[in-house]
Amino acid sequence: MEKIKKLITPTNNKLEDDLVNLKKSLLGKLCPNIEDPRFGGKIAYDFDELINQFSILPVDGYEPNYVLSEIIGKLCKYVPNWRSPNLHYNVGAPINIVSSMAYSFALENNIFTINNALSGNTLIAESAVTNILSSLAGLNPDSTIGWFTFGGTGINLYGLKVGINKSAPLSRKNGINKNVKVFTTKNAHFGHFISTEWLGVGTDNVIIIDANKDGTTNISDFKNKLEYEIRNNSIIGCIYLNGGTSYNHIVDDIDEFVKFRDELTTKYQLSYKPHIHVDSVIGWFWLFFKGYNFIKNPLQIEEIILQKIKSQYVRISKIKFADSWGADFHKGIGGCPVDSSIFILNKKSDADLISKKLDSNIHMHQIAEEFSSDSPINYTLENSRSAGPMLSALASLMSMGKNGYRKYLSTLIHYSEMLKLQLIQDPHFYSCDKYNLGYVAMIRLYPDFMPCEKIGKDINSKSNNIIAINEYNRLFFNWDYNKRISVSNGVEYSYSTSFMTNDNGIGIHALKFYLTSPLLTKENITNCAMTLQKLKKEFDQLVNKNHLRMFSSNWKVKCM
Repeated sequence: MEKIKKLITPTNNKLEDDLVNLKKSLLGKLCPNIEDPRFGGKIAYDFDELINQFSILPVDGYEPNYVLSEIIGKLCKYVPNWRSPNLHYNVGAPINIVSSMAYSFALENNIFTINNALSGNTLIAESAVTNILSSLAGLNPDSTIGWFTFGGTGINLYGLKVGINKSAPLSRKNGINKNVKVFTTKNAHFGHFISTEWLGVGTDNVIIIDANKDGTTNISDFKNKLEYEIRNNSIIGCIYLNGGTSYNHIVDDIDEFVKFRDELTTKYQLSYKPHIHVDSVIGWFWLFFKGYNFIKNPLQIEEIILQKIKSQYVRISKIKFADSWGADFHKGIGGCPVDSSIFILNKKSDADLISKKLDSNIHMHQIAEEFSSDSPINYTLENSRSAGPMLSALASLMSMGKNGYRKYLSTLIHYSEMLKLQLIQDPHFYSCDKYNLGYVAMIRLYPDFMPCEKIGKDINSKSNNIIAINEYNRLFFNWDYNKRISVSNGVEYSYSTSFMTNDNGIGIHALKFYLTSPLLTKENITNCAMTLQKLKKEFDQLVNKNHLRMFSSNWKVKCM
C-alpha cells in the first residue's frame, strides 16, 4: 500500500511537489483542514445569497486571485475529500496524483477527441485502456472495441442502444418498436430504467428478474420470463445483468444467462441474439486478479479475504461471455477524476450497429474527416469528448500496475470486514450483508431494550417491527448527522432506505460505510467503531426517555 499512498499523497518527486505547491497556493488558508472529511469544514453560507452574488457579471473582470479565492473559498467548502480515512460516504475515488496530472494536461490544452486530427496521439490511450481491460477479462484485444463516455449512465445507454439496433434494426429510422422489452435485475441501479426512458423504450417495458437470497439474479425466473416474452413476440432490446452492484457488489452467473439466451435464440430461430450487457462499473476491479497465484499468494493476503476475492474474481471473469460491459475509473480504487468511464464491446463488429455512416440521413462533413484516419465520433453519442478521461485512466493503470490495484482492493475488503467485526461486538449492531464479497458495510441498529435473540429477525418478517426499526435507524442517522457529521466532526458515512427489500417488498434501512481511502489504518477503523458504539448508547438514552413521543406507545412492547 505504500506505493499507493505515495501516488495519493506526493512527497519528494519534483513534479508531484510542484502540484502540491500549486494546490497550496490556491487553497492556502481557504481550506486548512485538508485531511478533514470535507475541505475546510462546514461554513453556514446562505444558499440564495451565494447564487445572487455569483450571478452578477462584472463589466470588467476581477483580479484572478480574487476570483479563485471567492470560488474556492465559498463554493468548495462542502466538497468531500475522498482521500480522508474518515470519509466512508460513497464509492467516489481518491485521485491518483499521476492520473490527475494527465487529466489536467488534457484540460489545459483543450484536447478534443472527435478525431486524431484534433487529438494528436491521445486516442492511442483510449485503445490502450481498451486493450488492457480486454486482456484482464480474458478477451482477445484485437476482437474488442471501447470508448470513453460520460459515466455509468452513458455506458448503460450504449449497451441498450446496441441491443435495440441489433434486435430492431429498422428502429434507426422508424423509431422504437412498441414490442421492445428490456430485462433488468432486482438489485439493478436505477440507471437501467433511465436508459429505457431516454431511449424511448419506456419504463413500463422493463421486466425485473427476481433475486436469490444472496442477491444474485434468479436464473429460473429469468428463463420463465424470457421465454414467455419471446413466445409472445416481444423484441428483447437488452438484458442487463449485475457485474458488481452498488451495495453488496453482487455479480451474477453471467455464463449461465448467456447459455440460456443462446438456447432460446436457436429454439425460436430468432434473427438476432438478445444483447447481454453487464453493469460492471464497480465489479471490474476484481479483474486485476487475473493471473494471480491464489495458492502461493505472493501478496500475503489474509486467507479469509483471499477467498472472498477469489470467489468474486471467478464470477466477474465470466464477463468475457457477455456482449458488452463497462468500467468506471472514477469509483472505488480507479484513481481517476470524474468522469472517467469506458464502454466495451466484446465483439468489435457490434460497433457497426450504431455507426453513423450506415444512416443515409446523417452527414458528418462538419468534422473534416479527410484530415483524419481515426474518428471515434462515428460511434460515440457525444461529439465533443475530452482526452482527459482516457489519459487519466491510462496514467492510473501504468502507475499502479496489477499489484497496486490488488493491494488496494484487498486492503479495503480487509478493513471493511474489520469494521463489521468491531461494530457487531455490540449485539445491537447487525451486519446485513452476509453475502457481501466487497468493501461496503451495511449496518442496521437495534435499540438497547430489544432482546438479542430478536436482532435481525425483523428483516424478513411480516410484523410491524421492521417499520419501527427502519424508523429507529433513520432517526439515529438524522440525529448523528445534525449533531456531528454536519460539522465535520470525525467519521462520515451515509444511509440507505432500501439497500435491499424483503420478501414482502419492504425496503430495509441501514447505515452505509463505503471504504475507499488508501490512507486507512487499523486505528481509523477502531475509532470509527468506537465512535458509533458510543453515539448509539447516547442515542438509546434519548429513546428510552422519549420513546413514547418518538414512536407509538406500544412500539417497545411489539419489539419485545
